[in-house]
Amino acid sequence: RFLKEYTESAAASKGKKEDPAAAARKAQMVQEAEVRLGLVELRDEISKLLLAIGSFASGARAIVCERLPEVARPCLAFLSSPLVGEHAALECLNLIIACIPGIIGR
Repeated sequence: RFLKEYTESAAASKGKKEDPAAAARKAQMVQEAEVRLGLVELRDEISKLLLAIGSFASGARAIVCERLPEVARPCLAFLSSPLVGEHAALECLNLIIACIPGIIGR
């Protein structure tokens, strides 16, 4: 949203003389908006990866039990990540935990 607003604003004021400080602020805001957009896209991709791992765990319980540390490692790594948030990682871990035989997996 910010990126669109500032690029439109910059295009509208191309013919006008602009204060160098204001131009620098606008350029910085555009750059920050691009970084925010990149972070949102990265968060979405990581969430999709965690969902895929959880889906794999649901479908291949025997394989997941044999390789539990390898499968759970990405979920555990992102569990405390401020970027991804605990929801996607926790959901993935719940699906992995359900693969463990015994009381925990029921």
